[in-house]
Amino acid sequence: MRNYENLDFLASLSAIAIDSHITEQANKKNYSNVRDLSKRLRMLSNKEELDPTGLLMFAKVIWPNDEDLKGKKDCDVYPQVNLLAKDLACFKEFPIERQKELRNVCVGLSKKVAHYSNLYGLKLVS
Repeated sequence: MRNYENLDFLASLSAIAIDSHITEQANKKNYSNVRDLSKRLRMLSNKEELDPTGLLMFAKVIWPNDEDLKGKKDCDVYPQVNLLAKDLACFKEFPIERQKELRNVCVGLSKKVAHYSNLYGLKLVS
């Protein structure tokens, strides 16, 4: 889980930054969190450095419904993570509805990373 260190916190900060932008209370310093998250996701997806836990974690963020997840392969996750990274990089250009979706994805990512990190941190899985 070393590749995901502080990713939950960064995703939370990104969700807050996007929400602030939507409600027109944005602070330009907050945008750097979204940019940093985008860079981290692009790095993970381009180098294909996701471990099996990371693949599952991102798959559940991208396809939260188990029905949508059926039939997906590891190779399906990487382009979706890369697309998310690209969308986050230019989130301000999207309509508000898409910005809200990206905010919600950041919240979901934060929860998933925290969940999977805690499983390993508590040694509930080997």
